[in-house]
Amino acid sequence: MYIKDIILDGFKIYENKTVIRNLTKSYNAITGLNGSGKSNIIDGIIFALGLESRKLLRANSLKELINVHRSDCKVTLILSNTDKSKSPVGYKDFNEIVISRSIDSLGKTKFYINNHVCSATTINKLCASMNINAEKGEFFFIIMQGHITKVLNMKSKEIGNLIEETAGTRSYVKEKEKALLVLEKKESKLIEVRDILQKRISPFYSRLREEREAYLEQKNLDQLKKDAINEQQEIKKDLLVNEVSKNINILKNLIETFVTEKKQLMHLESKIAELQEFDSEDNAIVIKELLDEEKFKLDEIKKNNFLNKINKLKEQLNKLKIPKKNLNLQELKAKEAFLQKSFKNEVGIGGKDFEILEELENLKILKTKLEYKCQSYKNLNLQDIDNKLNNIEKLRVNLEEFNNKKTRLNYLKTKINYPIKTGIYGTIDENFTIFDEKYKEAIYTVMGAKSKHIIVEDENIGSELLNCSDRRISVIPLNKIRSKIVSKNVIDSIKEADGLHMIDLLKFDVKLKKAMEHVFNGFFVFENKDIAKKICYKYKVMCITLDGSVYDPKGTLTGGKVIYKNEIISRLEILSLLNEIKKEEQNIQTFDKLKEEYEQLKVNKNKCAEKEKILEDLNHVSVKIKTITDLKNNTVDVRKDLSEVRKNIIDAIQEENIEKEIEDKKNKILIEISNLEKKQKENEDLHEDSVNKILKLQDKLGELEIKTSNKRLSERQVEGLEPKQKYLIRSTSKVKNRIFKISSEIEDMLTTLVEQHNNAVSNNSSVQLFTDEEDYRIFKSLEINEDVFKFLQCEISDEEHKKKLDRLSELNAILEKCAAKRTVRMDPSNFDLLEKNELLIQSLKDKIKQLESDKHAILSSISSFDLLGVKENEKAFRHLNEKIGIFLRYFFQDSNVKIDKVGAIDYELKVKIGNWKESLAELSGGQRSLVALCIIFSILTYRPAPFYIFDEIDSALDLSYTQNIGEIIKKEFCSSQFIIISLKNGMYENADNVYKVFLKDGKSNICQIK
Repeated sequence: MYIKDIILDGFKIYENKTVIRNLTKSYNAITGLNGSGKSNIIDGIIFALGLESRKLLRANSLKELINVHRSDCKVTLILSNTDKSKSPVGYKDFNEIVISRSIDSLGKTKFYINNHVCSATTINKLCASMNINAEKGEFFFIIMQGHITKVLNMKSKEIGNLIEETAGTRSYVKEKEKALLVLEKKESKLIEVRDILQKRISPFYSRLREEREAYLEQKNLDQLKKDAINEQQEIKKDLLVNEVSKNINILKNLIETFVTEKKQLMHLESKIAELQEFDSEDNAIVIKELLDEEKFKLDEIKKNNFLNKINKLKEQLNKLKIPKKNLNLQELKAKEAFLQKSFKNEVGIGGKDFEILEELENLKILKTKLEYKCQSYKNLNLQDIDNKLNNIEKLRVNLEEFNNKKTRLNYLKTKINYPIKTGIYGTIDENFTIFDEKYKEAIYTVMGAKSKHIIVEDENIGSELLNCSDRRISVIPLNKIRSKIVSKNVIDSIKEADGLHMIDLLKFDVKLKKAMEHVFNGFFVFENKDIAKKICYKYKVMCITLDGSVYDPKGTLTGGKVIYKNEIISRLEILSLLNEIKKEEQNIQTFDKLKEEYEQLKVNKNKCAEKEKILEDLNHVSVKIKTITDLKNNTVDVRKDLSEVRKNIIDAIQEENIEKEIEDKKNKILIEISNLEKKQKENEDLHEDSVNKILKLQDKLGELEIKTSNKRLSERQVEGLEPKQKYLIRSTSKVKNRIFKISSEIEDMLTTLVEQHNNAVSNNSSVQLFTDEEDYRIFKSLEINEDVFKFLQCEISDEEHKKKLDRLSELNAILEKCAAKRTVRMDPSNFDLLEKNELLIQSLKDKIKQLESDKHAILSSISSFDLLGVKENEKAFRHLNEKIGIFLRYFFQDSNVKIDKVGAIDYELKVKIGNWKESLAELSGGQRSLVALCIIFSILTYRPAPFYIFDEIDSALDLSYTQNIGEIIKKEFCSSQFIIISLKNGMYENADNVYKVFLKDGKSNICQIK
């Protein structure tokens, strides 16, 4: 391997890119004047290989390597790698290895191998594989003028160091000395640690161990006490749970008994009430009065019979007919005009025949054209066209009104808090009307916030509505809601005291009855405040006055003005508006589809008008043709005929006026007939309604008579049921008291469970006492806490109960024993410290043991390496003694040099030029330089590098010796490349390639001169 090309770009004095090409693999010389930049080439090689130092590169910093006219620089070495036997490891596949290095103005440097960025470590490894590295670079890679001086000035010990460096053991010796020094320090520290561990730390931790044992014994006792207390609490909890479970079962049985007896009582009371029922509304006198009133109305309706009047008017209409003379006024006027013109022109028999014939022909042509044109309109029927146009016109929608309706609909939708869909009936306040406005204040006071509760079909729709709503709402599912129950006897008593049941003041859809009863049932309206207050406390019901004052049996009184909105947005109004909009949208779509037909019908209507005009013109033309024909045939007396036509015109006008008068009379009669027919229809509806009411009242009167006949029998049955009623009342009262007592005890026990046994109460949310709705309603009337039954029952057997009591006694004995023991006080944090540090101490002992083992292994390895180093030093020593004499004999015949070992580490250099010299001082300066140069050559041959660099090493030599240096390079270094900088001809005459460095225009340039 050798350097093939060197490329300098912006490096030091080389501003422009400079290339040194085709270097030979043996001997290359570079010459040039001083200051021309020869040594900068060597600096570039050192820089590219990363072996720089301030001394070698002659720069204080890497940035000084950049040419002053450039912002960066780059040096590239192209190495030939054709000899694969000497190829660096990993590069055998490359015939060339390109090493580059660049640096910018910030001092940032980059390395490249084969144009790929790499690290400095990669470059160093590559150089080391080529036997070139930073440690050896000073003597074994680059030889400069100062190196020869340094060799000449070496003392005895330094010669030994040189031998070690040649053998490669010098760096090992330095590192070994450092390692032994560190090992010695560590050994003294280890002895100190052992002493502290044995004298101070171990006794302290022994005391801590004793305290820990005492503490753990106390801790075990405390744990035993804690476990005993926990078990005691658990047993107490189990016993309490068992007691609660038993009481809950008793409570369930009592409730079932209460519900059964209560149902029997309610059934009995219902039967008694049914037997006693005789409502004042069903009073026979009232029903008879109503029946007489309806019969009177029916007689009045029969009197108001409009059929006779209608028939008379129709007869008058039929009589309004006049015979017509079939006089056509338009025809007559046309004939009059033509005869008058003929009379003025004195047209008569034997007159201007030619003109008459010509006019007659023209009129016939015109008649033919009009008849043809009229024929094209033959299929047009004005009546049909008008009917179709009217039907389509009905579909036309006023867009402004349509948009106003949509705006109104959107506005109404924003005012309600529910969607319009099936199963949602709207809010309470929009689903009723009040029979009398004077009750409005009282009704809205009771309704309050419930006015905006939304009525829904079932709980599923209600749940869906709640989930979808973006605001807070309340729903009333009709299938789940329950109304307040007020006995009929109470209601009757309150009505007798001039009170009104509020539900009776409202008109609403019967399917919403449960929702209305939920809100208004149980409220009674009074006009007098004193009576309202009295009835409230007497019957324990809610009473309200007309001004909104509410009396509560609990003792509270509420009053004040209620603010309510006059505008109530009705769901029905929205649905109606929605239907109208849908219908109008359909009309718009239908109209758009029929628009083309509509336009065509309008065109056809205009054609019909044009047809009428054509027919009129055709009639005029026919009259003229007939008149002219008669004149031509001399059958007409113009004067006489004109007089007759004028008379007929007067008759036609009179006939037209009479016809118009008769038509007006007909229209009036038709309007009157239409009005009478409407009244007759209303009369018939009233008649039918009155007949139905009479039938119903007669049926009701018949039922009342049956009830009256059974009244005496019912009274006897009531007397037989009353003893059983009294028994059930007493029984349900006793059961109810027991239920309240046991329920209170259970709640107290559950409270104790929660307070003394946190998280001990488990709930069973799936429990359901009653599936029947009536049973559940009776249970709810007890107003006891349902959560009691959600308790997860756990009843134990008597045997298990006895075992738990025995175990509780044992635990009490254990706790007494623990209380008698003396309490030991100590700090447990010391034991945590002990446990942690015991591990640390053991770890420290293990490490000490490992360190001792490692120390013995290291010392053993050092001894082995020392033996290898001695052998390698001896090998290098023999090599140097053999080679130095050979190189010196290139300069002096019969000369020799040898290195003698004096003592263990000292060496002595002896030279024979003529005879053996005792000291180098006996040699001339040139002879000493040659000896130093021979020593350097012998070192280079021990481990040869692929290339060497000499920088003016011949400056202190005579010209006669420079020729011999070239001969040594040629013969002794066949496998290494030399790049030598010299100013002496004898030095580079033996070179294979010679390059000259010169200045041109202040810039360094290189050219090959050999």
